[in-house]
Formats: sequence, C-alpha cells, structure tokens
Amino acid sequence: MVGLALSLTYGWLLDPRPLPVTPADLRPSAKAIYIRLIALAYAHNHHLDQAQTRLAAVADPNINQTIIIITEAYINQERDIRDIAALVELAQALGKVSPLMSTYLTTPTATNTPTPTSTTTPTITPTPRPTNTPTRATPTMTATLALTSSTLIPLPYSSTVTATLSLTPSTLRPTITSTLLPTPYSFLPKVTPTRNLNAPLAVKHSKGVCDNLNTGLLRIYIHDTLGQGIPGIEIKVSWANGEDHLFTGFKPEIEPGYADFQMKLTETYQVEVVNMKTTPPIPEITLNNLPLCQNSLPAWQLVLQQGVK
Repeated sequence: MVGLALSLTYGWLLDPRPLPVTPADLRPSAKAIYIRLIALAYAHNHHLDQAQTRLAAVADPNINQTIIIITEAYINQERDIRDIAALVELAQALGKVSPLMSTYLTTPTATNTPTPTSTTTPTITPTPRPTNTPTRATPTMTATLALTSSTLIPLPYSSTVTATLSLTPSTLRPTITSTLLPTPYSFLPKVTPTRNLNAPLAVKHSKGVCDNLNTGLLRIYIHDTLGQGIPGIEIKVSWANGEDHLFTGFKPEIEPGYADFQMKLTETYQVEVVNMKTTPPIPEITLNNLPLCQNSLPAWQLVLQQGVK
C-alpha cells in the first residue's frame, strides 16, 4: 500500500506524463516549420489529398492566407530557393497565389525543340588522268611510283597512291591504284572544354519575338561559357516605380538557366544580374516601339552568356 501510494504520488504529482500534442497546439513559429515540411513533401510526391489532410491538422480556418504570409516572408528574407519553390507550388495547387509569388510559378511558358545535328563524312574519289597513245614504238618499261601526304601539311586523311606505268612499242597505258586510309587528327592534342565560372556575362541575343505564347513576357536565359544554362542566378528587374527579383532554375522543363517576368507596354525596364559582372551593361528593354503580333503584345528574349565578346 505504501509503495502504491508513493508510485501514484510520483506519477501524478512529481513527474506527470505530458498530454498528447497536435499540430494545432504548436507555436506559430513551429507551425510555419510544419507547413514548410508539408510543402516539401508535396513537391516531392505531388499527393494533394495527403497535403490537405496534413494541413487540416493545423486547424487554421485561413490556411491558404497563412501559406501566403509564410511564403512572402521567406521571399523577403531571401531564404532557401527550394523552400520558396515548394511553398509556391503548394499554394498554386490550393488555388491561391499572391502577386509576389507569381514570379516563382512553375507553369511552362515555351517549348524548346532540339536542333538536329548532322555529321558529314568526306568522300574522296581519285580520278585517273587520260591515257596517251604514242605514235612511235618505245621499249617496254615498268615503273612504280609511291606518293604519300606531306608531314608538313596536316590533312584529315593520309593517302598512299601507287602508280604502275607499263610502256609497250604501240601503247602507253598507265595503271593507277589508290588506297585511302581515313585516320583521325592524331597529330592534334585532345582538348576538353571547361567552364569558366568567373567570366563576365555579355548580351548574346536581345530582341522582341512574336510566338503568341505568354505575350508580354521578358524571357531571360543565363548561359555559361559552354552555352549551358546556370540555375540559381538572381536577376533584378527594375522600372520607374518598382523592382522585382527573379531566380533561374524554377522552370527546368524549359532549361536550368531560364527565368521570366511579365512586362507592361508603358514601362521601360532595366535588367541586372546580381553578383555577376556584365560587360557592357544590359541595354534598357521596352515594348513601346515594337509592332503588335497579330493583335497581341510581343515577348522579349534576352540571352546572356559568359565569355561572349
């Protein structure tokens, strides 16, 4: 009896067992972490029903607005791009996105068609010279002549030509046999191109385009020295009364170095790549002087590449 009394006193009064805690009982900061984890899980498996069930456990009647508040706070604090992209994707699936979040939407805007490449194999066909028939008889003579390509002039093919010349008193009939041995450029060292991440950017292509897809878009491509897209690059777009920040890599279905921004007809925009040198500076971009594309606004395509002169 004494032992039972002591154990009950210890279990109920001195060290009571904590009550179960649900996501609805969490502090606001802990709820924000919980919602971020739900967004990352949805970005991985795209199970919307499962994400909605987990969000219902938060017991927040304005859960969509709460997700927008958390996402905009992450954007303003320049948090991890993967967290921002996951939150924006979840908010988009729930049907409510703010203007600040619209830059990070993952709706495809263009379709890239790969350009076919062709390989040409050179073909060399030797042409023998015409035969001559002399009018005067001469002694029979056989001569063999071997010709090889000079080592002073590198050629893509090394050739050996063997000519056998037979002379008879009545006929001169040269016989020429040729053997072509295609070989690679073995005398040239093999060079593997490498990326130069410190090379400055330059404008490779900048002009208005008409394709009737997402008209009025400013489409920006950031490429390295090999012409490959660079993800995670911050781009600042500013105009007379505001500015916006974009990041490449949110639309990999187009390419890793792609980002876009919705322009207005009456504005003039300045584009700046953050933390990367651009030589010379990027010219201002505007749609004012461009003709309409079948009664719609044109788009503007800007390609920046490292090492371009």
